[in-house]
Amino acid sequence: MPKKRKQYSPEEKVSILRRHLLDGVPVSDLCDAHRIHPNMFYKWQKVFFEQGTSAFAPKADRDQGFREAGLKGDERAELGRLQRENKQLRIEREILSKAAAWFARETDTVPRKSSR
Repeated sequence: MPKKRKQYSPEEKVSILRRHLLDGVPVSDLCDAHRIHPNMFYKWQKVFFEQGTSAFAPKADRDQGFREAGLKGDERAELGRLQRENKQLRIEREILSKAAAWFARETDTVPRKSSR
């Protein structure tokens, strides 16, 4: 059975980076102590420099695109609701389009092209 890798919390990642950047601890010593590959350390460092501590936000937040500056809790909820509604409307439009095409074939009429 393969070993499961340790998942580092955002606080742990920042702490490890801080020890290198502020305390001057060599990368090799940190990587040995925390059993991480140097490439992983440098990846964390690059992301931290580009995005700050928000780079280590939970994956669900990153996937949903909720890291935009200034997006509050109620705005996130509204955005989620609008995205669900938009998805539902697209599905309904596709169903209606297919139904219109089916009726056109059944009645041997061709619907006029829409102005879209």
